[in-house]
Amino acid sequence: MSDRFRTPVAPLLHQGMLSHTTPMLMLGSCFAANIGRRLERELFDVTVNPLGTLYNPASIATVVERLAGEAEFAKDEDIAEREGITHCWLCHSSMSDTAPRHEYLERLNAKARELRGKLAEIDTTVLTFGTRNVFALAESGYIVANCHKFPAATFNQRQLSLEECHSYMARTAAALRSINPTMKIILTVSPVRYVGEGLHNSTLSKAILLLACDWLSRETDNTIYFPSYEIMMDDLRDYRFYAADMKHPDEVAVDYIYGVFAESFFDNRTRSVATRAAKLTSRMAHRPICASPQSLQSFHESTAAFARTLSSEFPELAPRIRALAHDNIPPTTFNE
Repeated sequence: MSDRFRTPVAPLLHQGMLSHTTPMLMLGSCFAANIGRRLERELFDVTVNPLGTLYNPASIATVVERLAGEAEFAKDEDIAEREGITHCWLCHSSMSDTAPRHEYLERLNAKARELRGKLAEIDTTVLTFGTRNVFALAESGYIVANCHKFPAATFNQRQLSLEECHSYMARTAAALRSINPTMKIILTVSPVRYVGEGLHNSTLSKAILLLACDWLSRETDNTIYFPSYEIMMDDLRDYRFYAADMKHPDEVAVDYIYGVFAESFFDNRTRSVATRAAKLTSRMAHRPICASPQSLQSFHESTAAFARTLSSEFPELAPRIRALAHDNIPPTTFNE
């Protein structure tokens, strides 16, 4: 009788590909944000979903092409208002605002220009696709990234074909590499179950995305598929690894998948640095209840000493440690 009661997914053999000197971009579903937050916690140089969560290949392609090119967001095409809130069809609702349309557009384009400058420095982009289900404006056929709770009649809903998913993914990769030809791209499919689409349609959607990712990774260099979906479905196949909604992986599951990601792309040194960096960010996030001002001061001083040590040993972390210290340590305590 076999003593194995799991079907673990082995790490990929790309150790050393990512380190704290690797500028990274995370784009896509909320799962991309979950992995991105862990990278931020370990003080990697990472930008996470700068325009908010994106779910489908079409919207990701449109956003990346917009950022990579010279085109700006347009008032009539991209912006909509409802109940006093201004929205962008290509952004998550977290980017929405009460500002007037023209002011909102100016801010959005200023952010886009800033992001365009950052793209040239990105070494590796992680693209996480959630669904092939898309909503298009009924009047124009324009595929939106978020419906922003507009009435259902505003949209037509459909599923992208395998060929369309592959085409949008290929366009995304081409747009990224038009800025940096050597950019490495990691593709992954979100393990979040889209129960609202129906379980059968959700399964078909994931299957199409998996096929499209495999297609693109086979035909282009420096394009790697990371099996987030398979780790959740085949290794962690138990409801104890799901959040209360039974759709999203819980924190234990995301930590586990991130662990496989780290084993796949970090070398031993990077993993060691990441562990120490996470201890520092956890300490800075801690808000101690101290019996006296002296004990609080002592806590801040020991935290600052830890921060200075890490900055000295690993200069690549220094800019991010300074930013973290600025927000979490009294300025009189932290002096490099």
